[in-house]
Amino acid sequence: MQGKPAPGADFSTAQLDKDLEITGPIALYLAAAIDRPDATWVVTIKDQSPDGSARVVTKGWLRASHRKLDAARSKPYKPYHPHTESEPAPLNEVIEYAIEIKETSMVFMKGHRLLLEVRGQDTQTEDPIWYHLCSPVETRHTVHYGGKHASYLLLPVIPA
Repeated sequence: MQGKPAPGADFSTAQLDKDLEITGPIALYLAAAIDRPDATWVVTIKDQSPDGSARVVTKGWLRASHRKLDAARSKPYKPYHPHTESEPAPLNEVIEYAIEIKETSMVFMKGHRLLLEVRGQDTQTEDPIWYHLCSPVETRHTVHYGGKHASYLLLPVIPA
């Protein structure tokens, strides 16, 4: 059963002109603001074929209140969150969320696109294996992706 995706922001590469291998850990550094003291970020990487269909490759998630990093255990490509304390997010203030995306090994074929979905909620019908129950409170998530608040995806690209 194909479910309707949750509202959010989608980003994709152009159609690939050659195969692209991604192998290893992935991290999304998301410059964003929320209008509540807590919310969930759910990010999904998909392989989108030329016909527009897409399949989940890997996924990451983070509660805004658990964004604190352990600097000694974190690497740029693998942020580590100890989850030992909960700190409310500042309302409507742009901060950086370092989101670990589960490592993968995938070849995106020529003609396909790498698709990044950023959501504030999860949908069980679209991906029942990695489903996360998120806050039922309506929250405005604002993603920044340029200028002084640039978000970026750190990918382990393997040269051909």
